Amino acid sequence: NGVKKTAVITALAIFIFCLGLIVGSFLNVYILRSARGESLGGRSRCPHCKRTLSFIELIPVASFLFQKGRCRSCGAVLSLQYPLVEMGTAVLYTGIFFFARDMFVFSFPSLFLFLGLFAGSAAFVAIFVTDLRFTVIPDGALFLLFLIAFVALFFQPYHIGKTVGAALIFSLILFSLWFFSKGAWMGFGDVKLIFATSLLAGYPVSFIAFLFSFWLGGIAGVALLIFGSKSLTSKIPFGPFILL
Repeated sequence: NGVKKTAVITALAIFIFCLGLIVGSFLNVYILRSARGESLGGRSRCPHCKRTLSFIELIPVASFLFQKGRCRSCGAVLSLQYPLVEMGTAVLYTGIFFFARDMFVFSFPSLFLFLGLFAGSAAFVAIFVTDLRFTVIPDGALFLLFLIAFVALFFQPYHIGKTVGAALIFSLILFSLWFFSKGAWMGFGDVKLIFATSLLAGYPVSFIAFLFSFWLGGIAGVALLIFGSKSLTSKIPFGPFILL
């Protein structure tokens, strides 16, 4: 029985790792197109020469390595975002599976739980990378996070009032920073994001997460100033620190 269980877990882990690679590939498309205001419809194209990519050029991570990080047609250098997001999502999915594998059984509640974890993680990756690269928080990923957060509220019925109240207070604090600075200190996307993540974390964890995000942001900001990567007038995306 022990050998059989190990084999099943290994097979599931490999499947979930491959699933993460595929989801990561889709997230790359979503991140880049949402940042440019494009729709998700249509075939993938080279961002430089606009040639439609073939199937062999769309294999997660492998295509990037095989092509040595360049377009097969025009030879332009491709962004490292492609393999990093694909591999990162795969590792994240596999980590979630191993962390919560004791809860995994072939039942509807278990599958529902893992679906929420994987969908929420995909939203996290999309928001993290888009805000980090383009200082924009995509509405689609944020809506998915809100949906998962509201569902999660039903799993903590005795703390709904405190959780919602804390989320409103934290979002009001960021809203004040956004409003009085006219967007210079904080983006409105951060206001919506802190509300969603606070609902998801639940009280009192959301309070710790709220403080932790400011500590992380402050440490990173000081480090960037010291090393000359940013100036006092530079914008630093806050979304990644909220997610961390």
